[in-house]
Formats: sequence, C-alpha cells, structure tokens
Amino acid sequence: MLYNPALVAIAGVIVWLFIRFTAPLEMRAELQWNTLGFIATCYISFFVGCIWARQASGRAVEIEKSGRNVWSGPLNLPLFWTSFVVGCISMAFRVYDRVGVRGISYLDDSSKIREALENTDFSGLSAVSSVIMPFCFMPFILLLACRWQAKYFLLGVIATLLFCLPMLESLAQASRSIMLLTLALGFTSISLLKFGGRVLDRRVFLPLLAGSAGLLLVSSSLFQSRLGDYGRDLQDSLSDSVYAQAFLPSRDALDGMSNRGTVEAKAYETILPNAMYYLSGLYEFELSFNRPDGQIFSYGSYILYPYSRVLALVFGTENIRGVNDGQIIYRTGVFTSFFGPMWVDFGWTTPFLMLLFGFYTERLSGLARQGYLNVLPFYLFCLVVILYMPVFNFLVSGFGFFIFHGFALFALFSSFSNSVIVEADNPALISLES
Repeated sequence: MLYNPALVAIAGVIVWLFIRFTAPLEMRAELQWNTLGFIATCYISFFVGCIWARQASGRAVEIEKSGRNVWSGPLNLPLFWTSFVVGCISMAFRVYDRVGVRGISYLDDSSKIREALENTDFSGLSAVSSVIMPFCFMPFILLLACRWQAKYFLLGVIATLLFCLPMLESLAQASRSIMLLTLALGFTSISLLKFGGRVLDRRVFLPLLAGSAGLLLVSSSLFQSRLGDYGRDLQDSLSDSVYAQAFLPSRDALDGMSNRGTVEAKAYETILPNAMYYLSGLYEFELSFNRPDGQIFSYGSYILYPYSRVLALVFGTENIRGVNDGQIIYRTGVFTSFFGPMWVDFGWTTPFLMLLFGFYTERLSGLARQGYLNVLPFYLFCLVVILYMPVFNFLVSGFGFFIFHGFALFALFSSFSNSVIVEADNPALISLES
C-alpha cells in the first residue's frame, strides 16, 4: 500500500471520514458544495498524476508484483555516522539558539516559551539548525533500509533517540503537529522498509493501534497542559475556541464528562479535543475558501516564506519583507488542511499542481521500489504529507518545510556520488559510498 501514493491519499480521507462520523460531536457548520468540489478536484488531479506516472514505471511495477524486498543490503556506516553527527549538531545549535541566544528556559510553561519565541528574532544559528535538522531522521531510516544484524542493536538505540529528539524538544511548547509528523514518519519507514509497505500486516497494524492510543493520551495531556498554562480548562476550550465554531461535544459526551474521575469522563476528555483538532483543518479551509472579503493570493510566497526570512538575515530585515499573514490568511494562527496554504498561494491553479504532485510522487515511489536510497527519505516524507492532507499542510506546519527541502537536497546531491552495487540481485540499489 505505501508504494502506492494514491492509496495513501484515500486512506487519509477514510480516516478523516471515520473520525467525522464516529466522534461524539454535534456539527455547527457544514462544508459547502463549492469547497467539496475544489477538494475533490484536487484529489482527482492527484490520482490522475499518479496513474500517468505509473503507466511509465514498468520495471517498478514488475518489482512490486514480485514481492521482493529490495531493502536488504549492508548498512552504509560512513553515511550513517555522518548523518548522526550532523543531526546532533543541528539539535545542539537549536538548543543553544533558544537557551543561549533567546534566553528561553525549558523549565518554563509552554505559554512563556511561545511568547519568548514570538518576541525574539529569527537568528542565523536557528536558520542553520533548521536546515540541517532533517539529518536527525536519517540514521534511523538508513538502519531500517539495511539487513538487520544483532551487532546493530546499539546503533538502533542511538538512531531512535536522535529520531525522537526534534519531537521531544518541541514538547516544551506543547506542540502536537511535530509529534504527529515524527510518529507518522517512523511508522511509514518501518512499514515500507521492513514489511514491504503492508500496513494491514498484524505485525504492523497491532502496534499501530497501540501507538495511536498512546498518541491520543499524550496529545490530550499536552493540550490540557497548554490550556492550563493559559489559564483555561478543557470544557471551556471545547465550547469556546476556534474549533468549537464548527462543532461542539454531543449531549452524551457532555453528560459523560460531568462524571469527573470516571473512565467514561477520561475517555471523552481524550477523544473530544483530538477529534476536533483532527477535523478542524477542513472546516477552517471552508471559511478561507468562502471568505466574504475575497482572497488575496500570494503566488508561492506563503509556503516559501522561510526563504524570505533567510534572505532577510543576509540582506537586512528592512530590505526583504515577508508575507503579511493578516492580508492573505483569513484567521491567522489556525491550520487549514493541506489545501489552505495551496489556495492562498496558487488559487485555481492548485488542481494542476496536484497533478504534478501525484506524478512526481508516483515516480519517487517507482525509484523507491527499485531500491534507490537517495530518494527514499524524500519519498517517505511525501507519504506523510499525503496522508495528512485533510488535516495539515506539512509543507508549512512543524518542521515540514525544512524536512522537505533537506531530504530533497539529500536526494539531489547524493545522486552525484559514485554508486556501487551492494546486492547482486538488486542492480538498482545505490549505497552512496564514494
């Protein structure tokens, strides 16, 4: 399944619909037909792009039908340790920038940390750490992409710790988006590289269910902690927040939550905020798509905003102006699914871009089927973006922008290295040894 981007997109829609129709919520707003039509057109364009590319991927389809797992070569230790060192440097730079430069204390509550980040300037050190941060994920992926041996146990421990460091650092802000991204990237990496992309294999599916339950509990705890830092409680947020404008807890849910300390109350306290969080992106896009004052388009400058920030550091903040969120975003600070940023940047050309996105993602899938290591991290991240399209745009949210570009640069520059054949029956596999 994970070698088929179209199926991943369908799975993302099914998960969204399942939550929409099973969560104990009463709808206050509905998605209008023009909004649904735009979203459907984008998905159809994506599917057409996938089909278009798949027709030209004969060898990749042959490998897929054979069921052979191409990810069984030796571990590239030089690349592993290089990625590990660069990843550690990125986290050291990030922590020093926040503690040493911006004066943030990780012992403060999330509201103070967020306020401190908003009131301090984006520094060069922060830019460097963000650009190289994707290397934190590389050792874990490289280890999964090789034939497992017992001697790799210690490497697996340190690679897993480094993989989780960006997520753990973000928990100080009570950020949930980076946690979702990290866990989804970990799951897709394990499923694709060790189980051939079969997510319904019980060895994958059962741990996925357990992990999802744990994620719900952690996410709910983070959300309530953040509310407490701002002097609010959960019930207040469920009835008076940006999410509550689209839906409210059902009467049964409110009655269940009134029995404080019971299992039923705890279940509703876990399910409700996560369901509202997961569903709200498309309803926020509905407001943006049908905004009464008309949309001002930014022609790519919103998604590519970090470029302008880096240029501002180089040439001076007064010389290059960033995007004015207040002009192009209907309600700033609220995520609008994958389609919100695409709409404010590209408007009615978005379906055409979705066609290209589907085409090139399917081409990446073909290369991944054949064992090309240089494109593997980039393809894995694209799967995460596709899965969460009804929820977030991970090209904007969290570390997504930097992960996307970091993995893309890795794919580009590593393709120029001297490749060697690491397995006789897999002539396409690139080990990236120079």
